[in-house]
Amino acid sequence: MYGQIRGNNNLQSPCRSMKERVPCDKRVKEPFWRMAVGATPGSRVRPWTCPCVGGTAPPSCSRMHTFWECPVAVAVRGQLESGLGGLTVQRSAVWLLDPPSPSVDARAWPLVAMAAVAAMDYGRRMLWARRREDPAPLLAVAHLSVARFWRVIAEFAAVTRAPPRGWAVGPQHPFLRLVADCLEVSLPGGAPVVPACPACS
Repeated sequence: MYGQIRGNNNLQSPCRSMKERVPCDKRVKEPFWRMAVGATPGSRVRPWTCPCVGGTAPPSCSRMHTFWECPVAVAVRGQLESGLGGLTVQRSAVWLLDPPSPSVDARAWPLVAMAAVAAMDYGRRMLWARRREDPAPLLAVAHLSVARFWRVIAEFAAVTRAPPRGWAVGPQHPFLRLVADCLEVSLPGGAPVVPACPACS
């Protein structure tokens, strides 16, 4: 699968088609766009490394590590899989915006995937900002990144309130669901939903 999606051209294709159509803040879209074109800050530095690896050998690919293999990225991926009832999420689902399951609306999923990439990028920046701390704050940054992921989705629901045109998100839809004509954030593991609309809270 890596050979199918490692090139910039393949990553740019879904980015071009969805970047303008996903109705969310450009601050959520930008990390995804930068990942797709290989323009994440610091990604071209050689030799490249990540604060999470300490004194071990640096990862071979900054994009693969930052947006898939880093423990911070793995923590965010865990939220995607928990939200999908334990379903394993393939990299193409996030990087190419491909819905990982028929239960996920094809128009809603790009928002979730972009929120995940934005959270991973936030974790990258936090790791560098706190890299001189001892011990390394890897677990704390992972928790902050997970919170960032859900915050992005919650802010979208709060601002949008009703689903965008064409979205098919019913009361059982993962991540975002429709209840009493208002979007709610559906947390994994049976946790209480987060009311998005003040009128519904």
